[in-house]
Order: sequence, then C-alpha cells, then structure tokens
Amino acid sequence: MSLIYLGLAVALAGAACLYLYYRLTKTKEALFAAKRQAAHAQARRDSARRAAQVAEKRCTQVLGQMQTALAQTGQALEIAGHIELVSQQLHGLIDYIANPDDAPPPLQYEPGRHALPGQAGALSTPATPSTAATPSMAANQRST
Repeated sequence: MSLIYLGLAVALAGAACLYLYYRLTKTKEALFAAKRQAAHAQARRDSARRAAQVAEKRCTQVLGQMQTALAQTGQALEIAGHIELVSQQLHGLIDYIANPDDAPPPLQYEPGRHALPGQAGALSTPATPSTAATPSMAANQRST
C-alpha cells in the first residue's frame, strides 16, 4: 500500500510540476508579447516625434515664406499706388495738352486701407542743411 501512496505522491508532484511548467510557459509568452508591444509602441512614438519635428520645421519654413510674400505684396501694392498716381498725372497732362481750358486740378495720391497714416504716399521734403555755422566752419570761412 505504501507503494500506491508513493505512486500517488509522485503523480501528484508530477502533475504540480506540469501545471507550474504550463503556467510558466504561458507567463513567458505573455511577457514576450508585452515586450513586443512595448517595442512597437516605442517605435511608433519615435516615428511620431520625428514626424512632428519635420512638420514643425516645415511650418517654420512656410511661415517665413508667407512673411516674405506679405512683404513683397506690400511693396507691390505701394508700387501699384505710385503707378496709379503717375497714370493719373499722365492722363491729366494729356487732357491738359489736348484741352488746356478744361484741365482738372492735379490729383493727389491717397494711400489705401493697408497704408499707415503718414507713411505711404506722403511726399517728404528733402532735408535742408543747417544754416548755423559751427566754430570750425566759421574759422574756415575767415581764412578764405
């Protein structure tokens, strides 16, 4: 009878070992699957980070291009205003030459909405040199 108990004990120990081996292999599989998913998630995160950096760099380039285009558009609008003024003056001159009695008064350039007050279209007078003589200038004039 002791042999039967010994056989049952060995069978029970063998079953416990098989169960533990089964649980160990399942846990290992789950661990490797989790590691694989973590590696994929890390790769996706790194890829998304690189894509975001590239997109940010591209946005910076586009912003610079837009600023340049806006500045050039402002310059073009200013030139167009000057061209319009010259065109109006030329038409006025042609009308004056063709019919001097009915000549309209000369037209003044008025900037559009985009211009700031006092900047575009304002005709500036050239700066005149100062008439106040410095002591060195007075000495030079006396010596001549």
